[in-house]
Formats: sequence, structure tokens, C-alpha cells
Amino acid sequence: MSNVSFGEWLWKEMEQRGWSQSEMCRRCGIAQASLGRLLSGKRNPGAKACLEIANALNYSPEVVFRAADLLPVVDNHVKLIEEWREILIRLTPDNRQELREIAEMKLRRQRAGSLKEN
Repeated sequence: MSNVSFGEWLWKEMEQRGWSQSEMCRRCGIAQASLGRLLSGKRNPGAKACLEIANALNYSPEVVFRAADLLPVVDNHVKLIEEWREILIRLTPDNRQELREIAEMKLRRQRAGSLKEN
């Protein structure tokens, strides 16, 4: 992970959503005392807690496992793909299709531009 601890990362995620500790506990089913220990850095999350947190945050488990240092850090290319995956998961099917069509159009333009350069 980066220089950010799991507790700091989780605080940031909660703040972005406007969630209190009570709300986070309600959404992921973790006891308030356990969440407090995670946020303070007194305890590291296990696999079960990571899965519950991922579900509450609507993230893939890999994102939370990486934040908890339970999976190795990935290179920028893989990180970018994971970020796009997270975005796609949150979009409606219609919006995913629209984004795909835009990406395919951009690829066609890119190919046409490189053909002109040659």
C-alpha cells in the first residue's frame, strides 16, 4: 500500500460518503469497538472484515485487501484497470454500454490517426 494506514484509508472512505462510525458499522456488520480499533490502527483487518467493508463500500474485495496490505501492491497499469473496473461496477448497464461505445469510437479515431501518420 502507500504511506496511508488502513485506518486512515477507511476514515477517508467514510468521510467521502458522509458516514459516521455507527453508519459504517450498520452497513458492514462490524461491532463499533472493532471498527474503532481498525480506524485507530490498533488492529489490522482480517479477510472477513475486509469482505464486509468491501461490500459496504461497494468495492471489489481486491481494493480493500490491498488497502489492508493483504494483497501485494500492483503496478500502475493494473491499478488503472482496477480503478476502471470499480467505476464500471457502479454504472448502470446503459451507462456502461455508452462508455464502451465512446471507448470504441476513440480507438477507431486513434487507429485512423496512426494510419495517417505512417
